[in-house]
Amino acid sequence: MPPRRSHKKSRNGCELCKKRRVKCDEQDPCSNCLTRGTTCSYEHRPSPLIHRNGSHISVSSSGSEAIDERTRRNSALPSPRQDIYDSFYRKMSVLARSSEWTGRDPELMHHYTLYTSRSIARRPEMQQVWLVEIPKIAYSHEFLMHGILALSALHIASNCPAEYSSYMKSSRYHITLALRSFRKALLSPTAENCCALFASSSIIMVYTFATPTEPDSAGAWAILESVIEIFKLCRGILALKSFIDSIRNSPLRPLFRQDFDASVCIAKGNPNKLFLGMENELHQLRYFLDVELPENHQRFPCCHALEQLDFSFKCIQNAELPLECGMIYIWPLSFEEEFVHLLKEMNVGALVLMAYYCAQLCVFEDYWFVGERARSLFSEISTALPERLWKWLAWPKSIIYHTVDL
Repeated sequence: MPPRRSHKKSRNGCELCKKRRVKCDEQDPCSNCLTRGTTCSYEHRPSPLIHRNGSHISVSSSGSEAIDERTRRNSALPSPRQDIYDSFYRKMSVLARSSEWTGRDPELMHHYTLYTSRSIARRPEMQQVWLVEIPKIAYSHEFLMHGILALSALHIASNCPAEYSSYMKSSRYHITLALRSFRKALLSPTAENCCALFASSSIIMVYTFATPTEPDSAGAWAILESVIEIFKLCRGILALKSFIDSIRNSPLRPLFRQDFDASVCIAKGNPNKLFLGMENELHQLRYFLDVELPENHQRFPCCHALEQLDFSFKCIQNAELPLECGMIYIWPLSFEEEFVHLLKEMNVGALVLMAYYCAQLCVFEDYWFVGERARSLFSEISTALPERLWKWLAWPKSIIYHTVDL
C-alpha cells in the first residue's frame, strides 16, 4: 500500500470564511472575499518576512502596529468621490504589495499598441489619442500606465479562453495598483494631472464594462448589481468638472465630439433611425411614473432620469455613424445620486428606465467590452419586475431582440 499523502490543515482562515465555515486560501485578501466583494480581515495584514532559508519571520508587535497605522492613514477616505472607487478597489485587490512592474508588461504594452487602443474607438483621430497621446501622458503618471496594462490584459483574456485565468490575474494586479494611487490623486486634481485622471477614469469605465460578472451564490441580481457599480464608478469622473475646459484644449481634444451635444446633433436633422417609435414610448413612460410612483421622493429622481434618458437617446439617434462607445456613458453621468439608490432598492420605476437603457447598450454590442451585456441585463430586469409591468418592456425588447412579443 502506498504511503498516505501528508495533509496540512490550518485554522488561520479569515474571519468571514470561519463564520461561513468554508475553506480559506489565506491570501491577501482571500479569494472567497474577493469573489463576494466583501472586506477580508486578511486584506491589510502585514506580510511575513522570509528568511534566506525559506522560513517565515514574524513581524514584531511594534512593527505591526506601525504598518497598521500607516495602512489606516493611507486608506482613509475623507471625500465621497474616493468612496466611489473603494468597493471596486477591494473587489479587484490581489497580491500587489508594491508598484513593481512584471516581466509580462512589455507584452501587454505591445498588445495595447497593436490592438486594444484601436478597439476603444472607431474614428482614426480618436484611435490616435488612445494609441499615442494617452501612453505619452502615462509616462509621467504610473496609475495611468497601470490602467493601460490592466485593460490590455483584460482584452487578451477576453480573446484567449485557454489563457484566461493567467491574464485575468495580470489584469487585476495592474488595476489594483492603478486604483491605489488614482483614488488619492482624484481627491485633489490639478492642471498638471487632470488629463491623466480623465484618461484613467475613461479606462476604468471601459474596464468595468468589460469585467465579467462573477455571480454571487447568495445574490440573484449579479448583473444588475454590477451595472449599478459601473454607474457609480462612471460618476467619479464628475470630480474633474472644473477642469473640462483644460482637458478639451489638451491633446485629448478629439475625445470630445459634438455627438455628445444633443442640441448640435438634433440641429443637423439627420437621425440614424436606430430607435423607431422612441419619442412616443418615452412620452408614455411619464404616465407610467406618475401612476407607479405616487411618492415624490421616488418619482422626482425617476422623472429627472427619464428626461436625461430622452436626451441620451436623441444624442445617439442623431449622431454620425460609426457610433463611438463613449455615448453609452451619457445617461449614467447625467442622472441624480438618488436615482442610483432607487436602483439599488429595486424600485420598479428605476428598473423600467434601466430596461430602456438596455436598448441603447445593444447598439454598441460590437464593442468587445459591451458584448451581450444589454441582453443579460434586460433578462434580469424582466425577471425582477412583476408580470403586470411587462407590457412596459415591449419597446426596449423589440430593439434588443427584434421582436415585440413578451
